[in-house]
Amino acid sequence: CSPIDMLRLVEKASWNEAKDGNSIIKRNTELDQLLLIQEGVVSVQVEGREVASLDQGNLIGEMSFMTRNKTVADVVATGPVRYLSWHRDVLEALFQNKVELKSAIHEVIGRDLVHKLTSQNPQADLTSTVTA
Repeated sequence: CSPIDMLRLVEKASWNEAKDGNSIIKRNTELDQLLLIQEGVVSVQVEGREVASLDQGNLIGEMSFMTRNKTVADVVATGPVRYLSWHRDVLEALFQNKVELKSAIHEVIGRDLVHKLTSQNPQADLTSTVTA
């Protein structure tokens, strides 16, 4: 995708801030946004237990955004957090006639998910192909 496409993507984002302890995403809710941490750290929690800590450059809510299923975890700010968010409708409008941009965003989401999965289980090699 072109630099102009990336500029449009940033222009369409909403800037948000959360204070220490603020909930950014609540578990078991519908999420129609994709979020990107710009500054700070968040705690990803399931039933009150931290399962991951994410910081600058990490996406949050991407699984629910992609699948349209309810969220599976709470995401809570651990200190001040600044993040970008894109509403689904805004992204879908940007993706019209911009297949390259849509593909680039899907690739970023895929890489983010693989990174999160492999960092939780360093023995997992999700980059190799499984053969039967």
